[in-house]
Amino acid sequence: MLLAQTRRARGHRVPAIAAVSAALLVLTAGCGGGSDSDKSDDKPTVSDTPSEADLATAAAAFSAAHTTFQADFEAGTALSAGDAATLEDRTAAVRAVRTAYYDFDAAIREIAMPADLTADVNALLTAIGTAIAKFDILGAVTTDEAFTEANVPATDAYVAADAALQTVLVDLGLAEETPTPTPTPTAPESPTSTQTPVDAPYIDGTSVTDAAAWRDDLLSIGAANVDPDVFASSGSYGIVESWVAAFPDLLPVNGIEGDQIEAPASGVSGFTIYTVDDKDLPSATNPLYLAFAVKDASGACAGGILIGYPSPSTGRPVDVPAGEDCTSATVAAVGDLSP
Repeated sequence: MLLAQTRRARGHRVPAIAAVSAALLVLTAGCGGGSDSDKSDDKPTVSDTPSEADLATAAAAFSAAHTTFQADFEAGTALSAGDAATLEDRTAAVRAVRTAYYDFDAAIREIAMPADLTADVNALLTAIGTAIAKFDILGAVTTDEAFTEANVPATDAYVAADAALQTVLVDLGLAEETPTPTPTPTAPESPTSTQTPVDAPYIDGTSVTDAAAWRDDLLSIGAANVDPDVFASSGSYGIVESWVAAFPDLLPVNGIEGDQIEAPASGVSGFTIYTVDDKDLPSATNPLYLAFAVKDASGACAGGILIGYPSPSTGRPVDVPAGEDCTSATVAAVGDLSP
């Protein structure tokens, strides 16, 4: 299903764990290039065999959304302009830029794109979601040292989102093709987990034979390995790293997919931390959570939620209703997200 035309269960969720960059905040131009045009009065339509009219309608709608985004982005960065900007100014700018991306994401999802642009639009939405995740952490820091640390991965996320945006602008004829920006080379590596490999009876080579048993182990392993000290370099507080370390011959082969993507056989859907209310910062009443779904070799699905504050260390098993997608998004929609 085209992500640009769907919204997540329980409203539009965005990641709530990660950070933004000081380099980003001094930019004076909006993310991405391209020309602007008036917003079309006609609602775009989807076509499996897109015509020039389909492309033009989508381009006009996207250009209008992009123009609004650029203005909001520039207004946000202006909040921290000048050498006298304080930490409070910088974090306020981060939150404003985060909101600009959030609104841009919502606007994109309302545009019916030609079918042949599905992959590039989905890549853009994924990159925006990652960038929002990074901005959320940076907007919540309380020291200059924490800002500096969270700055690096946020810059990388911004660069990736800008590159994905440029691709869609080129697809729609709103910009000329330019070289993809090079990510910041000093980005921190993902943390190494101390979790040791698990020898489980439900593992047969690279296959899982019992989804529920595997889900239970992933909950236990994740809860035992939550590490708040790695939040700036791990979007999952070290949880996903511990899963990979526990099942080194399984997950690297079968994969860990994004929250909207069906779990592959003997694989996982879901790897990102969210807050229950994505518009507010994490707190005891607005805990962090990671929802995930697993599927065994027979196709059976099981879900789990790791939730809590200041770190998501409480495991909750979730039964995925028959007929529902075996995805992290489904688990978040039907599971218990109460504090």
